[in-house]
Amino acid sequence: MKKGGFGGGKTVTGLRFEERVNLLSKIAEVPGYEVRGNAIYYKSKLLAESYPKQKLYNIFLKERGVNYLDYVSKRYEPDEALYVPEQNTMYIIEMKFQGGSGSVDEKIQTPDFKKRIYTKLFSPLKLNVEFIYVLSSFFNHPRLDDTFAYIKEVGCSYYFEELPLTALNFPTPTVTASTPLDTEDVIAKPEEVVSN
Repeated sequence: MKKGGFGGGKTVTGLRFEERVNLLSKIAEVPGYEVRGNAIYYKSKLLAESYPKQKLYNIFLKERGVNYLDYVSKRYEPDEALYVPEQNTMYIIEMKFQGGSGSVDEKIQTPDFKKRIYTKLFSPLKLNVEFIYVLSSFFNHPRLDDTFAYIKEVGCSYYFEELPLTALNFPTPTVTASTPLDTEDVIAKPEEVVSN
C-alpha cells in the first residue's frame, strides 16, 4: 500500500500480514473500529463476529442448533471465519505463509472444494460463503499462475500479505494527522509458518 495521502488524512484500506498476531486486537486499533469479545463494531454498529478454528463449531453452529455431521463428514476449521450479519455472509479466510519450497503449493489448489464444503455446512442457515486466501510473498511466483487463475475461476479470492477491507465489504476509515497508526495502512500481520 502506498504511504502518505492527500490533504489532512488518508484512507485505511487494508490489513497487512507478515507475522501472526490476534486479528481482533489489531482490528481494534483501526480508527472507528472496536472489538468486544468476538464482535467487531464500526462506529458503534455491529459489523461482524469472529469464529476461528473450533469456535466455528463449538459456538457459532452450536448456538444455532446445527449439527455439522448432518451436512459434512468432518470438521473443517478455518484460520478465520467472519460472520457479517448485515450481508448474510460468512467469510472464510485461510492464511498460508511459507518460507521454503515443498508441497505447500498444493495447499492452495482446493478453494472450490473448501467453498463447497462451507456452503453445505451453512446451508441450513442460508448463509452466503466467500472464500479468501491471504498468502505470503513466497506464493507470488509465476509457477503458480495456473493456480491463481483457477482460484478466480471458481469464485474465490487471494491476496499477498494483505487483506483489503473492501474484500470484506468493511468500511475504510479516513485517518487524519491527529490519528496515529502504528504502521502504514496496516492492522494485522500473521506469523510465517514453515512446513516440514
